[in-house]
Amino acid sequence: MKEIVDAILNGSCVVFAGAGISRDADLPDWLGLGTQLYDGLNAKGQIPANYQSSINSLLGNKETIQGGLDLLLSVVRRPDVVRELREILKPKQESKVHQALKMLKLRGFITTNYDRLLHGVLPQNSWILSNSLGDLKQVPVAASASSSATKFLLKLHGDIDDGLPPEDADVIKGASFMVLSKTDYVALQTGRLEHIRLALHTVLQQYSILFLGYSFADPDIRLALEFLLHHCQFPKPSWFVGLNGEQLPTLPTNVVGIQPIKDWTELPEWFNEIYKAVIQIPEVDRTEEPPVARVSDELKHAVQVLGEYLIDLQSDDICAKTIVSIIIPELVNKESVERNWLVEFIGKVLNIGPTWADTFAKAAIHQLLNLKLIEQQGEGESFRIIKTRINQLHKRANSEWVEDKKQFFESVKNRLAKSGATLSDSFILQLDEVVQHLCMGFGRRMAEWTHRGIGREIGLVHVHELTSVYFNDPEDRRKVEELLVLIFDHPFDGEVPYVYRLLSSAFLLNSVKLDPTASKFLRESVSQYELYLDSNVLLPLIIKEHESHPWMNSIITNSKEAGVTLFVLEDILNEVYGHRKLAQDIFRTFGNDVEKLSLHFESFGQRTNCFVQGYLNLPKAKRTPACDYILGYSEIKIRDLIEEIGIKITRADATKFDKGLYNSVLHAIGEEWGKKHSSVDRSFGSVGSEAMHLGRPDVLSKNETTQFLYIYQQRIDRVNKGKTDDVWFLSFETVLEKVYLRDPQKWRKPLTFPLSAWASFLDARLISEPKNKRDILNAILKGNSTAYAFPDSITLVERKAFGNRVLSRAEFEAIMTAVSDGQLFGQLEKAKEAMIKRSHKDPSVVEEFMEARQAVVAEVKADLSEQIENLKQRLSKSEKASTEEIARLKKEIENLQAQQKSRRRR
Repeated sequence: MKEIVDAILNGSCVVFAGAGISRDADLPDWLGLGTQLYDGLNAKGQIPANYQSSINSLLGNKETIQGGLDLLLSVVRRPDVVRELREILKPKQESKVHQALKMLKLRGFITTNYDRLLHGVLPQNSWILSNSLGDLKQVPVAASASSSATKFLLKLHGDIDDGLPPEDADVIKGASFMVLSKTDYVALQTGRLEHIRLALHTVLQQYSILFLGYSFADPDIRLALEFLLHHCQFPKPSWFVGLNGEQLPTLPTNVVGIQPIKDWTELPEWFNEIYKAVIQIPEVDRTEEPPVARVSDELKHAVQVLGEYLIDLQSDDICAKTIVSIIIPELVNKESVERNWLVEFIGKVLNIGPTWADTFAKAAIHQLLNLKLIEQQGEGESFRIIKTRINQLHKRANSEWVEDKKQFFESVKNRLAKSGATLSDSFILQLDEVVQHLCMGFGRRMAEWTHRGIGREIGLVHVHELTSVYFNDPEDRRKVEELLVLIFDHPFDGEVPYVYRLLSSAFLLNSVKLDPTASKFLRESVSQYELYLDSNVLLPLIIKEHESHPWMNSIITNSKEAGVTLFVLEDILNEVYGHRKLAQDIFRTFGNDVEKLSLHFESFGQRTNCFVQGYLNLPKAKRTPACDYILGYSEIKIRDLIEEIGIKITRADATKFDKGLYNSVLHAIGEEWGKKHSSVDRSFGSVGSEAMHLGRPDVLSKNETTQFLYIYQQRIDRVNKGKTDDVWFLSFETVLEKVYLRDPQKWRKPLTFPLSAWASFLDARLISEPKNKRDILNAILKGNSTAYAFPDSITLVERKAFGNRVLSRAEFEAIMTAVSDGQLFGQLEKAKEAMIKRSHKDPSVVEEFMEARQAVVAEVKADLSEQIENLKQRLSKSEKASTEEIARLKKEIENLQAQQKSRRRR
């Protein structure tokens, strides 16, 4: 029971429910359902007389009930059968089992039941999903939602309102239907196999499963377990709750059979015991995410070997490329390989069953044959490994990997040169593990966005916890944290290839693990995408002097060449014009005072107005007066630049949206921005100089509301035309995902595709194309909101005092001493806040900030000088003491030598 309680506490338990959980509501079990169905239909005279005996006999036996239903459905109209089922499945009394399930607040449910009792267990805005194609595609999104408050129910065999037969045209196109007979079950598997197994695979990879309410004789569970054994694996501990005294079915690996009750009516009492154990755990000890742990050796190995072969194995079949990359090192020391070995190996890598793994084994064999790394032996399924070819490929790929890694750590050592870090082999090894772990986190989150549309910030998350796992010494942890921030903020040339390999391979591996059918997302599917660009994407794209222009231009150009259609709404374009107007205000305030503009940029970081950033990035020799520079970006010129790139400018009429819905979304957006940035507006500029304040301009929220509703309407329109719903808002920000999470069932999937995730997605889809690794890496590392946070005051002091490097212990302590001076540091914080609010209008606040920061820097340097002086004095005293000690020892040696001579004379 403890493992079940733990799974419930950490939000990782999903119930797979059968008819037994509805027994205490006086609903029938499977056999009783067949009997009542016969009695009801026969009483109404709807079963032909010549079939009554046969159907009654078949429905009265658990072994033949499905055959009986097949026969029944062949002679009785399906609408009549469905109507009778609705009457039978009306609850006759309240269910204590479902009350207990509601108290436990489980993550979700999968059921083969048709009734609606589980609907009442879930909170409002939960996902209620049928077996329709559309709903099955939503299971990965619903099951993976970033908020544990978002629950889901998957009705695998349909609902009592699903009256259409499987041969109906709408069902063939994807509508839901009730799976009543063996014929229905075959139709479900035949038409929706790929979507069902991906849906179940997604759930099983994340959650422990509690099978509940099934008897061994139930055909539902026999068929379900057979399917799961062939197609899926259970990586999490799971349990099958059976009745005491009944034979348990053959269970998949990692599913344990338990028999705590004699009858399903005892379920409420058993659940009460679980509930008592759950509430004994203090709320503070319950966490949504488990603590950070070391990456498994298997996962590290998979990412490393995939990183080695990332460039060598050119293929548009992403899954085959990924699998073959991981397989090749395993083949180096083999003479031959069997297909069965490949199936087993792939099953372990992807956590899938043998039948599903076999489809990928075929693709892997095809890829290996094309690469001339294997050749078939005879007519069987054994393949000889071509040693010269595979050794040559392995040697080249490994040498490139080693060289990239060597360059990375040479650059890292230079960054750490003045930090005083002891660069031992063990330190470098641990640092490598942290870098790989961090890249795997990036890769996983980007893959989750791409394949499940779920929103977690993509950035330097868990860095502090991560370093604590790998480094025991606090000083080492501090230095590594600083180092990682520097690398991921601005990687040096020597660091780019290794980090690119790690990030790309982590994204590919996680993509294939999340969706083993990822190879279906080929170049053709990318061309179906429509992207609506946010102003934070457009600005560095059109401002050619902006530091981010090269990589932004590269990503957008690659998107366009891949066939993606690019749009911008007029409202978002107006935000760009607003940024231009704000830049004019700033330039009027500062004139051509580059020093003060630079200080303004230092203080705001990447949040600085993009036109100001572009101006400051001009070479000194080419820097024209600021007012002339901004004139070069007139509204007409901006519009022309956007159209030259191939971005279509379109208009959305907000008046056409439902007023109530518009106001609801507008309110939600305002609330979510308030939570995310309670103090500072993200863009400072939108539609005028007055936008630079602590509150968020209403017009920005109105623009996003229009964009939000417009894109969702575009998705609906495209689906109605038989197209995909791949219409997205490309942005650095992901706050609109929080709006989606308020009612995920309604919106189906988030609005935003984060630029980081899009860069990885595009990179993976254009796997055979030549790459600019730096551009892709910059897009991944900087294309998210966490990369655009305000520089904190401590960082500003560090950079001014010591530059962009890892600090030594003495330097860090000097910073902390200055910070501890509450008055001095308080003045700096106050000056910084004033600058954020008013610097675009009042240049005097820049001088105030400059003076306040300089005072803190002076304090830091004074403290550091004092430390150096104290160290010199200690060294001087130590040197003097050493000199005196040496003199004393010399005198003692002379005395001993004299005594020895005296003894010899005697």
